[in-house]
Amino acid sequence: AALHTAQPATFPTWFVSTDITKPDAAQLLTQAVKSGAKGFGELKYPVAADGAEMRRVYAMAADLNVPVMIHFQEIGQPAAPGGYNTGIKRFATMLKAYPKTKFIAHADAFWANVSADYHEQEAYPTGPIVPGGVSDKLLADYPNLFADMSANSANNALSRDADFTKGFLARHQDK
Repeated sequence: AALHTAQPATFPTWFVSTDITKPDAAQLLTQAVKSGAKGFGELKYPVAADGAEMRRVYAMAADLNVPVMIHFQEIGQPAAPGGYNTGIKRFATMLKAYPKTKFIAHADAFWANVSADYHEQEAYPTGPIVPGGVSDKLLADYPNLFADMSANSANNALSRDADFTKGFLARHQDK
């Protein structure tokens, strides 16, 4: 914040994140947006994606008209133990409940679920993708969901099956 205040052109405010389980989270997120932040995220906390804490975030994002980037992780990893924003397979309920919120899905549980045969067996599955995965369906069915491709999880998913990826990118090129 101090760098942004001193040199806003050099250090632009982009997204903001804070521990959403803390009592002052709503105040901090709101103030950051009022100070120039363009969205919430990457939100990576050990909560359910459809839990009370995240529901508050989704409502605030809609009210402030900013997107929220969510780190979906079901399986612990050495660099990121535990689960974060768990419950991607139940997430359609949130997309329906918060139609004015712009969601950006990110991380291994979102990208592993492009395949219909994914059952949380590993963070970075390999091999051909079975059409009909949760993530592909959510992107198709909900105009308020977008996908972040910046992490290894997206690279892993999109590198697994060239034929699937070609169709996936064509279907969701604007998302």
